[in-house]
Amino acid sequence: ITREIEGNIVSKALLSYPTKLTKLMATGINPLFFIVNTPRDFFQVINFSDAYSDNVLKGTLDLALDTFKAYKDTYRKDKGAEDTMYQKYIEYGGGMDFLATQGKFDKKYADKNKILGALDTINTLSKYSEIGFRIATFSRSNQNGLKEYNKENNTNYKSVEEIPNDYDRDNIYHNSVRTARAVMDFNQGGKTTKELDSMLPYLNASVQGTRSMVDALRKRPYQTAGKMMQTATYMTGMVFG
Repeated sequence: ITREIEGNIVSKALLSYPTKLTKLMATGINPLFFIVNTPRDFFQVINFSDAYSDNVLKGTLDLALDTFKAYKDTYRKDKGAEDTMYQKYIEYGGGMDFLATQGKFDKKYADKNKILGALDTINTLSKYSEIGFRIATFSRSNQNGLKEYNKENNTNYKSVEEIPNDYDRDNIYHNSVRTARAVMDFNQGGKTTKELDSMLPYLNASVQGTRSMVDALRKRPYQTAGKMMQTATYMTGMVFG
């Protein structure tokens, strides 16, 4: 039995090696990943997240501003700040897998090699392109939750932190994290999908991207379809107009 288990482990490692190499080249050290992933995640949020307006133009402006703030917030966190929205997001369950980290090499090698160090910087940009939209969606959801709370309780709090009741405050944060993770959560996925993902690069990422679209269409069919039509119209106008 032991030999059989060891054989399975070795076989899996050998089969997954090409996938790991592909992920390293596609995301871990790919300088174009930041450029390609940013618009992809942007439109994923705009079309399938209920945190932003059903008016795509308004949602686009709000998301662009929120993402810029999220990049600044993440940079502050990386420089040692302890009062960031990033940390609040992680505190309330936002920790998750990212494409950039799936293709990342061990940082200890980057510290010893200048070329790998430069590649590690590229990987950091890739990480920003992914985490930025999650933090942006988290922040926008906090604003939406606070607005709803103020309306229901006839209050005028300016931030979620001002809410005195721990349960209500935590409830807004938890709901915001769920909204942010719903956009694309690579931690989700069945056992079979994740096993296949070790041999078929980014299979689970494709599955989760499709899942978020299906979930949005199921929960908010008319609003989601309307957003998708608006996006298609604007993109067509940009290309042919």
